[in-house]
Amino acid sequence: KKTVGHFLHVFSKTVRVVFLQTVFGYVSECKHHPTCGDYCIEQIKKRGVVKGTIKGFQRLATCW
Repeated sequence: KKTVGHFLHVFSKTVRVVFLQTVFGYVSECKHHPTCGDYCIEQIKKRGVVKGTIKGFQRLATCW
C-alpha cells in the first residue's frame, strides 16, 4: 500500500536526482542519518501529514 510518506520519499529523491544533478550538475552525499526522505516519513507518521511535511522540508533545507 502506497502512503503519503512513501510518495514524499520518492518525490524528494526524484527532485534531488533530476533537478540538482541534471540541471546544476550537483551530486550530494547525504550528511544526515537517517536521510531526509526517511526522516520526513518518520515525522509524518509521528506528527501527521502537515507538521511532518514541514519538519521534513526544514531538514531538507539544511542540505544546501
